[in-house]
Amino acid sequence: MSHLYSSQTKVEFAHRMGPGWTDLADLVGMSPFERGRLERGDQARGIWEWLDARGRLGALREALSTIDRDDLVELLDADRPSPVEAVADESPAQVVEPRGTSAWTLQEDTDLDTHWLPRARGADPDSAGDGWYFSGRRVAVARITEFLTGPTARRSPLVVLGEPGSGKSSLLAHVLVLADPELRRKMPRRYRTAGTRRLVGTRRLVGAVDVAVRATGKTVGHVVAELARAARVESTDQDHLVAALHRQQGGFHIVIDGLEEAERDHIRQIATLLIRLSRDPDRRGIRVVISVRRAPDGTTLDDITKLVLGATADSMLEVDRAPYLEFADVVHYVRSRLDDSGTARPRSPYVGHENLAGRVASAVVTRAGGNFLVSQLAGRNLVDRDERVDVTRHRWWATFPTDVEGAMDQYIARFGDENRQRYVRELLAPLAFALGDGLPDNDLWTTAANVLSQPAHRYSTTDVHTILDESATYLVASDRTDRRTYRLFHDALAQYLRNRCRKRNAEAMLVRAWRSVVPPAPDGHLDWDAADPYLTAHLAQHAAQADQLDSLVTDLRFVATADPVGLIPALARVRTDIGGRVARAYRRLPQTTSDSAHRAACLALSAQQLGDVALRDSFVSCGLTLPWTVTGGAWRTPDEHEVAAQLEDGTTAATLLRGNDGSVVVVSGDRDSRLRVRELIGVIAYPLPGDAAHSPSVPIAAVTGTQLADGRHLLCSAGRDGSLRLWHLDAGLLVPFGAMAHGAAQAVELAALTLQTGPLLAVCDVVGALTLAGVNADGTLRVLARGERPGVRHVALFLAGDVPVLVGATSDGHAALFRPDGQGGFQVEPLGVAGRWSIGSVATVSDGETATVALGTGGRELYLYQSTSGPARLVGTGSGVTTSGISALAFVPRTADTANGGILIGDGDGMVHYWVFDDDGNLTVRRRGRPHQDEVIALSVVRTETGTMGVSYGRDGKVAVWPLSGTPVPPNTQQHDIDIAGASAGVTSVSVLRRVGSGAERWTLGPEDQLVEWPLPGPTEGVMVTGTVDGNGNLRAFRADLVTRPAKPGSRRRPILIHPFRAFAISTIDGELVTLALKHDGSLEVSGPHGATSRTVQTGVRNAISISVGDAADGTPVVTCGDVDGVVRLRAWAELDDWDAAPTWPLGQADTCTAVSGDLLLTGDAAGAVRLWSLRTSIPRPYGESAVSHATPVTAVALSVVDGTGFAVTGDRVGTVLITPVGEDGLQEQPLHRIALGSRVLSIAVVGRRKVLIWCRQGALVLAWPDH
Repeated sequence: MSHLYSSQTKVEFAHRMGPGWTDLADLVGMSPFERGRLERGDQARGIWEWLDARGRLGALREALSTIDRDDLVELLDADRPSPVEAVADESPAQVVEPRGTSAWTLQEDTDLDTHWLPRARGADPDSAGDGWYFSGRRVAVARITEFLTGPTARRSPLVVLGEPGSGKSSLLAHVLVLADPELRRKMPRRYRTAGTRRLVGTRRLVGAVDVAVRATGKTVGHVVAELARAARVESTDQDHLVAALHRQQGGFHIVIDGLEEAERDHIRQIATLLIRLSRDPDRRGIRVVISVRRAPDGTTLDDITKLVLGATADSMLEVDRAPYLEFADVVHYVRSRLDDSGTARPRSPYVGHENLAGRVASAVVTRAGGNFLVSQLAGRNLVDRDERVDVTRHRWWATFPTDVEGAMDQYIARFGDENRQRYVRELLAPLAFALGDGLPDNDLWTTAANVLSQPAHRYSTTDVHTILDESATYLVASDRTDRRTYRLFHDALAQYLRNRCRKRNAEAMLVRAWRSVVPPAPDGHLDWDAADPYLTAHLAQHAAQADQLDSLVTDLRFVATADPVGLIPALARVRTDIGGRVARAYRRLPQTTSDSAHRAACLALSAQQLGDVALRDSFVSCGLTLPWTVTGGAWRTPDEHEVAAQLEDGTTAATLLRGNDGSVVVVSGDRDSRLRVRELIGVIAYPLPGDAAHSPSVPIAAVTGTQLADGRHLLCSAGRDGSLRLWHLDAGLLVPFGAMAHGAAQAVELAALTLQTGPLLAVCDVVGALTLAGVNADGTLRVLARGERPGVRHVALFLAGDVPVLVGATSDGHAALFRPDGQGGFQVEPLGVAGRWSIGSVATVSDGETATVALGTGGRELYLYQSTSGPARLVGTGSGVTTSGISALAFVPRTADTANGGILIGDGDGMVHYWVFDDDGNLTVRRRGRPHQDEVIALSVVRTETGTMGVSYGRDGKVAVWPLSGTPVPPNTQQHDIDIAGASAGVTSVSVLRRVGSGAERWTLGPEDQLVEWPLPGPTEGVMVTGTVDGNGNLRAFRADLVTRPAKPGSRRRPILIHPFRAFAISTIDGELVTLALKHDGSLEVSGPHGATSRTVQTGVRNAISISVGDAADGTPVVTCGDVDGVVRLRAWAELDDWDAAPTWPLGQADTCTAVSGDLLLTGDAAGAVRLWSLRTSIPRPYGESAVSHATPVTAVALSVVDGTGFAVTGDRVGTVLITPVGEDGLQEQPLHRIALGSRVLSIAVVGRRKVLIWCRQGALVLAWPDH
């Protein structure tokens, strides 16, 4: 409630108002329904309370003045506090100098002239001159100034909240100009004074903003890119940006305007990013100011404001409520507009009539409810009239608008009769649907106006130019990249025109119409390169809104041409199979792709890596001339997981709980005793404002929870001092439930379960004590049973009939069921686990009658038990179900897309394995992936709109999500016939595609460059293989068994497999296979040619890392060897047994790999340098002056030169491949092609004149390119 006036004044007002209350109610905008609810005989008190409830009591004085109740105006004035004396601003010595950490300035911002500056001035878009009309807002400016510059650490954003048109953008824009040292000097002095003694001076704002982002139409990718650019962070990855800003010395201050106007599906993601930034764990000084429209309670935007941004009374600045809204300020603003000619008109009819202008302004603002936009629109309409308002007429103020629609109706009515008004609305309607900077004044605009007209009408560009001349008042023109576009200056105006549009399916009609204006290419495809840039930037977003995106993305030429910034967020809405396939390929697209042809080549590559050969061929034949193509390959399909969240450093415990509507609740605790909660919706985790402290300083040891019958969650946290605390998670807030309890020792694991009689809690502590307790209504615990089992580290709960049963598992490999005996103890039922390995995880699932218990061991063993009211029985076992010890388990329920259900298994290497039950109850593996870099700690399963999803949390702090439906893992025993008739002539040499621990595979180049799989006979555990095919199509292989390197005594690391060979090389001599294997000790095992027996050659090079075979200028084979010091050695094949005489050439910085072709030697080293050397002399000389550079260490090189010309192909550690022409002057200065494969390059083999076979850790690909 407002404290603007005393209660005595309220009583006196109600007593003296009399029958004039009806005019007052009309003037302030009360609807007939609201007036009808006023208590008879006491309507004046009701109007007072109605205004007070809406934060508009400050408008009462102006309203009373308008209806000539000066007696009541005097009553209110007598109760107002006296104004505070104005003071000068701080001295220049107190100015805060810019910190100089940002690469952004307001003067260089692309939205300065079209958004920030007009709003900072309070001017119309078409205003002439440089008039400043911004009025008041001193309290709001002072609040933002204190937030940005005050000494108190901020760990949540300041949310500037208000109705549409309440002046949020103008306020932030004004603050930005005050913060800019250059633009500030151009402001009138009245804006640069402190105002009153109790307000903060604005000089402190100078340099206090590091970046401002206008969010309209933007995705989270846009926002991340703009923040990263301003902060000089090279990566556009969200996690990298957050980490970099949290380390930023001097802090970083961010202003975001219009969050609700961002791309609809990205509002939550942007809000989540901002809340992550504002957490500021090290108190560096990150401060975030966000403006957002007030939304009705319960709407998505309201949820985002309150839950994601954590907007509470302390963190909100409500611009349309007292004390931040002073009606006198709005009146002053309108009056200055009426009494000034700073618009397109040369003179306002109110100039020279100050008293009249003041009275009319007061009535305008009162009717508008203090809304700046409505007041601005109404004031502009009055300025544009030729005559002044006649205030002698009865209810002269009644025609003034109360909302945006009324103001716009009055504005459009100026144009004439209904037909003329429809003409204006229909020509402006396309801008109401336009995105970004709006539409150009060409056939794109007229086509949209034609399809939206009702009845149908054909407009021309002449009509567009007419409307630009007559209606420029509310249009914003943007000049970028040599073209001008137009948009409406406020989203509220766009909403007005959308509401007036008579077409129900307007978006769909626009998509169809705009596709029809794209010119055709000679080959019959639509020529999207020749389309208007607006379509390639925004058509996908329009199609997504109209549910036509699946149809649009079948045009792969559009997909290759469209701007990724607009297409990527839209692809989240595809529904068909082809749409999903295109979306999967597109999400792998490198950020460096530019032109459409290059993008099509990269999309074909992505399709090949995903195993979608049909889609690859479709991109190749989409009508674009591709600079290079992928013609074949075999690739391990990448994990489809997405990282939803990265938990904070210092996290010591976490749990995953099922939430409402297909969500997952992530609860974590840290070493500072803080509990944090996130809600996982889809693949995005939204931080909730429910941070709480378990205790002042005790690290949290364990957390658990269960969902109650009313949808809330009951959580329990355990401290390392033995303390236990219960919480209710209610509407995103952690609310303590009951007093803190204390156990005898630190809890190591907790479990919770909800019964009809209430929730249960199981506690296991470090000494093996087990406690089963019920939770009372007051938050206290009642112990149901206690017991002890030394070594218990994992517990779970299930219901057998109506009896709760506790499962306990020990570190020495034993497990048991603990059933309450009714006397405060447990009946213990041992489970027959072998006990060879420690048990790493326990999971249970129950249908109310039968429960299934899963136990996973460190020896990769899985045990399944079923239990009813009787003894449990073993129903299944499995070994080798993971690649390392089992660390987490979760059951997958039976659903339409999971059939009989299954079980998720996480292991110590970060792998998650999905095993499914068949009709006979047997388990078979369906999917595998590695979402984590370290041990998997917790797993959960959730059902969403798009299917069943698995969720995992790992020791690396990541929360990952991935689909459980989809293509299963291909069997490892599939065998194919080998046919190389279509392969390149001669011998194809390949080198090492390896898989350790789950089988090794051989591949060969088959017809049409397809890589054909050939399984190895015999045992495959721990095998590394390299293979080749000779000219007769015979598959050859060289096999190297791995050896086990034991862990050091006392080390916690597991034994690992290593191989005794450092590098491999395969080639042919006289058409016969030759294999070379370089060992760690520097010896070289050689096999072939001509059936020669294997022999060992001592090179004496213990630090060699690469070996290669090539042909010298005379055609004789030579072997080159590079070592970790950058030294290269070369030996002819005939002299292979004598390495002592081999010359040593320091040709690289470190870790040098080599290739020889004729009399040229190619090297690549750990510094990323690629150089070409001539071997025509005894000492290699640089061949040409150019050197190609990789950003990361070079890991493989290949060289093919015929008659002095050819190409060099090099690959590096991150999978970047450079194809560089070689001529008479050496390497070309710039690579011809730069291709991102996304997986470390292991080796490269030349298989044709312009074709190479590239082996990576994830597979192999054949790349070809035309002769340029």
